[in-house]
Amino acid sequence: MEESLIRGWSHFLAGSQQVLRRRSEEMRRVVRAAERIGGEVFNVTKVLEEGFSVEKDLIIQTKQSQKPDTAGLGTFLKPLNQVITKANEMTGGNQSNFFSHLKTVAASMSALAWIAFTGKDCGMSMPIAHVEECWQSAEFYNNKVLVEYRNNDPNHAEWAKALKELYTPGLRDYVKAHYPLGPVWSATGKSVVSAPSSSSAAPSASLFS
Repeated sequence: MEESLIRGWSHFLAGSQQVLRRRSEEMRRVVRAAERIGGEVFNVTKVLEEGFSVEKDLIIQTKQSQKPDTAGLGTFLKPLNQVITKANEMTGGNQSNFFSHLKTVAASMSALAWIAFTGKDCGMSMPIAHVEECWQSAEFYNNKVLVEYRNNDPNHAEWAKALKELYTPGLRDYVKAHYPLGPVWSATGKSVVSAPSSSSAAPSASLFS
């Protein structure tokens, strides 16, 4: 059962199973469109790809780890928090000609934080709702990309459409199928040890905003 859940995430990214092939194709569509656009859009798309890769690794780790306490969860989520922060830092004001692209990715990547859900009292929406809410925030900027480029550059329009499908239905349906109540931790796995410094605190707001 645990192996099938891990394979499900791998298939979401790699497309090795027919039922999830369309979802993985959306990631490839985003990357291909970004390659044609180049520059800042390509760079932020590579951060997006990194974020999904980090989350895949975290899901694998949940199968090998006991559910951590608050401090341990902060340590566990640190790699994801760092890549989300990297995306947010790329927005760096609104001087870029591609600000809407950058904001779309930065806002949407908070959807990956569904893995931080630990129960109804943790202060987060349920995982499926969390993904949907984060995409709704990102879609404001994604729609700006569509409106601006729909009639003059199909690569930008393709990028925006593929990005939306990556999250909805892509990530949303993956979480709905496998983790509607949050990540599944191991009852007998290793303990997640919190860092001995301030970095062991709960994840920063960037993970959930």
